[in-house]
Amino acid sequence: LQQCCIQQASQKRRKNYQLKLKTNELIQEQQVTHDDIFSLKTTMNDIKCDVN
Repeated sequence: LQQCCIQQASQKRRKNYQLKLKTNELIQEQQVTHDDIFSLKTTMNDIKCDVN
């Protein structure tokens, strides 16, 4: 059970990292709206809460 929880947390951390990279990429390309950024940040915060 513990191993399963560790794997799930690891997957969520990877997902969160990928979302951060995507956010930075979109900002650099200036192809993102404030709503997009807000949505991505909300998703990242939700994942952080799940992991912690």
